[in-house]
Amino acid sequence: MCATMPPGLVAADFDWLDARDVAALIVRTISVGPRRGRYLLAGERRSLPAHAICAQAKAVPPKMISPLWLAKATAPFVVGWARMRGSVPLYTSASLATLGRYGAVDDARARSELAWSPRPLDATIADTTRWWIERLA
Repeated sequence: MCATMPPGLVAADFDWLDARDVAALIVRTISVGPRRGRYLLAGERRSLPAHAICAQAKAVPPKMISPLWLAKATAPFVVGWARMRGSVPLYTSASLATLGRYGAVDDARARSELAWSPRPLDATIADTTRWWIERLA
C-alpha cells in the first residue's frame, strides 16, 4: 500500500491542478490579464487518483473506495471506533458533508481570455511521483 494512503478511501470528485500550471497562469495574468481580473481554474475532474498514484509508485492501492453515501452511513461508527481506540477518525460527518458540497468549477473565462490549458492529471501524477521517489530513495 502507498505509504501515506489509508486502507480505504471515500470517492469524491475534485478538479486536480498542477501547481506549475497555476504558477504559469498567475504570471500570464499579471502580464496580459485585465486589471483586477478574477479567474476560476479547473483541471481534470476526477476522484482521488489513488490507483494512478500507486501504479506510478509501484505500490498496492487501497483495497476499498467507498461511495459517499456509504461513508455517510458509517461515519458515526467510524467516529465511535476512533474514540474507543483514542485515535483520530478517518472521516466524520462534517468532513463528508464538505466533500459532498464540492461542485464542478467552470474555467471557461480563463480558457478563453488567458488560453488556460492545464496539463493532463496523469502527467502531473507521473512527475510528482517521480519527484517523491527520487527524494525518498
